[in-house]
Amino acid sequence: MQQPKNQRPSISITTLAVALVVCLVGLLVVASLVLARLRDGVVDPSIFIILVGMAAVGAALAVVLVLSLRQQANQTEQLEAEFRRQNGELLRANNDLQSQLSGRASELADERTQSKTILQSMSEAVVVLDSERVRYTNRALTRLTGFSGDDLTSKPLGAENAIPLAAQLVNFRETALTAIAQGGMWQAPSKLNIKDGKELDVYVIGLPLDAGLSKGQVLLLIRDNSHEKRLQAQKNTFVTNASHELRTPLSNIKNRLYLLRRQPEKLEEHVAVMDEMAAHMQQLLEEMLDIGRFERGLVMLDRDNAILQDLVSEAVTTYQPRAARRSITLEPHLAEQPIKVLVDHKRIVQVVTNLISNAVNHTPQDGHIDVRVEMDANSNGRRLAYVQVQDNGMGISQEMLAQIFQPFTNASMGLVSGTVLGLSLTKEIVELHGGDINVESDAKKGTLYTVRLPVLE
Repeated sequence: MQQPKNQRPSISITTLAVALVVCLVGLLVVASLVLARLRDGVVDPSIFIILVGMAAVGAALAVVLVLSLRQQANQTEQLEAEFRRQNGELLRANNDLQSQLSGRASELADERTQSKTILQSMSEAVVVLDSERVRYTNRALTRLTGFSGDDLTSKPLGAENAIPLAAQLVNFRETALTAIAQGGMWQAPSKLNIKDGKELDVYVIGLPLDAGLSKGQVLLLIRDNSHEKRLQAQKNTFVTNASHELRTPLSNIKNRLYLLRRQPEKLEEHVAVMDEMAAHMQQLLEEMLDIGRFERGLVMLDRDNAILQDLVSEAVTTYQPRAARRSITLEPHLAEQPIKVLVDHKRIVQVVTNLISNAVNHTPQDGHIDVRVEMDANSNGRRLAYVQVQDNGMGISQEMLAQIFQPFTNASMGLVSGTVLGLSLTKEIVELHGGDINVESDAKKGTLYTVRLPVLE
């Protein structure tokens, strides 16, 4: 510590101690001389004066030494107090720093946990790798490929027993690094090897990791693109089929107009066919609009009490002429006891009409279609009624059955091709009413559609 400016430097304690010792020794010597002279009977006053002077000097030195010792003790106490003060400040500062570091460490741990949770919950696969090995994968990669993170991270990328997926990831990394070196990121569709030996359509994005770029670390985002490709293919098929469906009635209308000019006596026949074609076109357009409404959740049911047999009879009556023109027998089998339902009249008629239309389209000439309405005896305590439409057509393949109620599905199931919008809408309407629909098909027996609906008490 620095000494205060108004305090003079003190005499060295060692110097004072030495001077005091010398003074005492001198005093003893002089005292010995005095005693010797006194024994000889000689009295010398000067010796007494020297003795007294030395005693005074010794006393003064003793006083100064005591004062110096006391002053040094005070300074030592001050130094110790200052040391304790500074030490206390250092301890408080250290505790504050430790508290801040602990809080920051806790925040970093929370952020890391949150980031890990976000990464693990992503639908896209996340892969971090460098030139040596895969450093990180999330659960989405396992869902996409069937390989666990340990399958990739436990082995170096160049190992002979590394899985084929690892080699693909290396290729992605090298391509991404080339793009990154040019000042951008890499993104492209690709194929990914999965565990069952198949390939998955994916879209890959390669991003640089700034912290690890010197080591060649790259972040890969891998998104399953197969569903989008299937959906796009279905939409393309839908456009093709819809165009075909619209072109057919337009061609019929055009032909009938041509014949009408040359056969005016058959006016009623030509007009009837044109009316049917126009109705077919209107139905197709309404179904296309309904698909959009259902997808946006804009369809509201206008429910009212009704007799289910009456609704089914209305749909059968509507399609009897069309079935007759193809020599198809359309026969209803309705329960005698009225079945009361709370439904949207128009929509339930649309459901039955769609099923009958589909049956007519896929039943050959001279075929047979049964429409049945009964109470469901196997409804597990619920009061349900069922409507069944059974044809004796060529049947539907099992592959097509799995997606028959999906929109945009190609309906090459028999003699007639269509868009199957009606079946997709049928499923939506039935489920909005709290019911369900299923389909069974056999090449020898034809196809059976069954709709179950809740019944009023």
